[in-house]
Amino acid sequence: MMKLKEMIRVIKSIYAVMALFGIMPFKRNPFWSLSYGITPLALLFFINLYGGSHYLPYVLIGGIITITVATTISLESDAAFLRIVLKLQGMYVASPVGPLTYSLGLAIGNLITALPGILIFFILLQVYGYLTLYSGMILLSCIGLTWALVSALAFLISSFLNDIKDLWTYGPILTAILSFLPPVYYPVHIISDPILRVLVYIIPTTVPARLAQASIQLVSISFFETILMWIGLILYTVLINALLLKYARWRQP
Repeated sequence: MMKLKEMIRVIKSIYAVMALFGIMPFKRNPFWSLSYGITPLALLFFINLYGGSHYLPYVLIGGIITITVATTISLESDAAFLRIVLKLQGMYVASPVGPLTYSLGLAIGNLITALPGILIFFILLQVYGYLTLYSGMILLSCIGLTWALVSALAFLISSFLNDIKDLWTYGPILTAILSFLPPVYYPVHIISDPILRVLVYIIPTTVPARLAQASIQLVSISFFETILMWIGLILYTVLINALLLKYARWRQP
């Protein structure tokens, strides 16, 4: 019975944080969430204009990954702002809420702002005939794991930021590293150097992008490689969340 009560308390805590920093801001200005889709939509327009329809599905997959990353990595600046400027994290530290519960509430709140942009790209995939039940399930799984991984990474980084000026420095850099440098908008086989091709898999968005590309038959990957990438992505996600629990500075000095 105590375990059930503890679970209910944790769920209520997550919902409270999510409602305060996700649902309420979205209700005040729902169009703000669409700002994360501006860059992917602009890329979609220009790449389709100059590159033709051949590159269209890559941009649609890349747009979904980019919106997920951009909204999720913003947790880094949000969490640091709440701690440094508003001093709200100290209130949660003094309560039974732990770092994982707090970061999960913030992460779900940020995911809410990603949903309109992601929905637009899902509609475009359906319009152009790339979306099936199978590809939709794979895409949702990739979005979920990317969100869980990048959220934990963002909160871990935020706990070490001590200057308000740092908040607008790392977010754009991380978004570029995670969204545009790796093979998110292009297939990995374009990278000719075999060593660089292996190293690019260290970037956590490479695997979900490749799995998503394979789900709509843009690239062909073997069954063994598919299983290996799913296992690697899940282990990567678990590792980053474990690092959050171990090294995140929850109680600030």
